[in-house]
Amino acid sequence: MKVLKLATGHNADDGAETILMNILRGDLGRLQRGGSNNSNKNSGDDDELLPRVKPLKYSFEKVRGVFKYGRDIVMYAHFNKLNYFCTECIYSPNAYRMNARSFIKELERIRPRAILDIVRSGEQFKLKANVAEQILSKCVKCGYITSQKYCKACLLLYGLNNDDPTVGIARGVRKQNANKGGNRQNAYKEDNRQNAYKEDNRQNAYKI
Repeated sequence: MKVLKLATGHNADDGAETILMNILRGDLGRLQRGGSNNSNKNSGDDDELLPRVKPLKYSFEKVRGVFKYGRDIVMYAHFNKLNYFCTECIYSPNAYRMNARSFIKELERIRPRAILDIVRSGEQFKLKANVAEQILSKCVKCGYITSQKYCKACLLLYGLNNDDPTVGIARGVRKQNANKGGNRQNAYKEDNRQNAYKEDNRQNAYKI
């Protein structure tokens, strides 16, 4: 594409949410990479990977002052007559990120600088020298940057094309389904035991 850098639209709120999520998950590798503008530095083939920059890293979602409930990005697009899609994803309420987002919003009511403080703290996270870092490589299917054999996009597309939307989302989804199935089986076994117990009581009463 003959470009030097890839600019993303992540703002301060996005960054704070990601940092908190990585802390809660104990993901040290992503925690360190999340504080940097270049998330590709741990790859073994730096020359072919495009560095990412975040020009909106310190911009808040909500406009302080007059437009208290507006959004910087939406207002910018509106006044510059740009086409934009502002409808929130219908799946976002159940996403893990929403837990971090809700917590940060509550924290922001107590400390208005909470979002910026989290972002600044995330920039200072460094792994110890004896901690092995995850090496980024290329997806074997599309060639995009990933820490796994297949990138997240290819996994999601594979799941959609094979009628299995849980592929590439979260291991917890299948675990929850498995637990539900196990609970149903346990309930079924318990019903059988209770029925057998009642039948024994009826037979004993008949003998007496």
